Amino acid sequence: MDNPPLQGDEHQQQEDQHGSKLSASTRFNVQVLLLSILLVALCSITYELIIGTVSSYLLGNSVYQFSLTIGLYMSAMGVGSYMSKFIRKNLLANFILVEILVGILGGISSASLFGIFTYQRDAFQPAMWLITLGIGVLVGLEIPLLTRHVRRYAELRDAIANVLSWDYIGALLGSLAFPLFLLPTLGLLNSAAVMGLVNLVVAAVGLFAFRKDIPRFKTLLAALSVAFIGLTALFFTSSDYENFLDRRLFQDPVVYREQTPYQKLTITAWKDRDYRLYINGNIQFSSADEYRYHESLVHVPMGLVPEAKKVLILGGGDGLAVKQLVQNYPELEKIIMVDLDPRMTELAKSHGILRRLNEDSMHDPRVEVINADAMQYLIDRPSPFDVIIIDLPDPNNESLAKLYSVEFYRLVKSTLNPGGVVVTQSTASYFAANAFWCIHRSMEKAFCPEDNAECKKGDASYVVPYHTWVPSFGDWGFNLAMLDPVAPRDFTIRAKNTRYISKDTIEAMTLFPPDISERNVKPNRLIEPVLLGYYQTDWHTTNQ
Repeated sequence: MDNPPLQGDEHQQQEDQHGSKLSASTRFNVQVLLLSILLVALCSITYELIIGTVSSYLLGNSVYQFSLTIGLYMSAMGVGSYMSKFIRKNLLANFILVEILVGILGGISSASLFGIFTYQRDAFQPAMWLITLGIGVLVGLEIPLLTRHVRRYAELRDAIANVLSWDYIGALLGSLAFPLFLLPTLGLLNSAAVMGLVNLVVAAVGLFAFRKDIPRFKTLLAALSVAFIGLTALFFTSSDYENFLDRRLFQDPVVYREQTPYQKLTITAWKDRDYRLYINGNIQFSSADEYRYHESLVHVPMGLVPEAKKVLILGGGDGLAVKQLVQNYPELEKIIMVDLDPRMTELAKSHGILRRLNEDSMHDPRVEVINADAMQYLIDRPSPFDVIIIDLPDPNNESLAKLYSVEFYRLVKSTLNPGGVVVTQSTASYFAANAFWCIHRSMEKAFCPEDNAECKKGDASYVVPYHTWVPSFGDWGFNLAMLDPVAPRDFTIRAKNTRYISKDTIEAMTLFPPDISERNVKPNRLIEPVLLGYYQTDWHTTNQ
């Protein structure tokens, strides 16, 4: 005689039978609810990424901005989940109301933050906190309400398993869709608007699928319609809105704008006299005075290596440093440019303004463009170079700050031929003096022998700082390093086609007045990335 089933087995059998007895209409309802969970999770993670990205673009320091966004968002979701227990009836109606609200707030989040930053920068951070907290609370309400409703069709164990499974899948899809599709295709404004519309679609599907069970149907439908019209209008007018903000944010009319997977590129023009390139709102050059910067960057190191045949440029995707090399050093055999963003280097080759400014230097047969991360390129150990020119954006986020670290400069050192030289732009020597000297100290740590604490031999040094005045930038700094000590008196100019730099100019460049003289700062290490802190503090202090 068979043993009777245990009580736990009976319970399991009852649950299995319960699941098998679902009618077709009930299974449809469950599928609608699970799809809703997937979509709301996708929207939720995307809003979080959008807010973190906007804050990083506008304020820099991406680790801090994303950490703050995630922390606020998660804590607000906890508050929303707790608040859900006070909703005791009309679960679906309240869920649909929440979807409408989160669709509106999430959909306008990016546009609101850009607008606030443009008109009242001091209010940006509080506004970002409030928007993040608001969306987080609403998102925190969604899953508990749906889970409680799904229990009408399944046991608690199955309901929780199904809800969380679809929630995690939606989060994965959102985290992939944002960097791979939404950001490069739609940009930040329209990505938020589209996600808001997705929330409204979820609300609309639920409203009509369960209309018999939802009170205040007409009220919710009216609110949903107004919200849908508003977000659709935002989507189709986002370009006009962005133009409106750009007129306020930039001094001159915007003639080109593009959001790439890596950064936002903007070109402005003033009466065909001054063209400027901005990356994430930070100026990269002004055509009125870029020659001062690029001549200082290129011709100082090139003067020290008269036999140079092979040059590496890290960054410099606009082609202006390449122009200085192509026009002045016909003996060069190879110029390799490594720039992360393929759109930047493509524009340097194809966009009328950039081609005119770099005088089609990117089409020189000696130039080879490699779109890759600069550090990874060096880790892969390319053949050595005679001169390495580092023309990267300022270290205003962690991804860039690593390219100013001791470890990075050691990779650079290992890629130099004997007698070779490396130079790096080193941010503003006046407005960001601590950051400038931190870069200097980091290069010393990489290039000076371990037993030479002073890194100097008489008036010669392994690392030589210099600076120059660039009107659109201010007092701008550079650091030059060699495998053997070099003295400023050894600097010379071999280039003939220069407008600014000369032997006398170089001598003046190496002199630092007391207010920007060498600082007692730490080197920047991957395990101790102090540079970003120096940079943020310097610019905040000098702009008070």
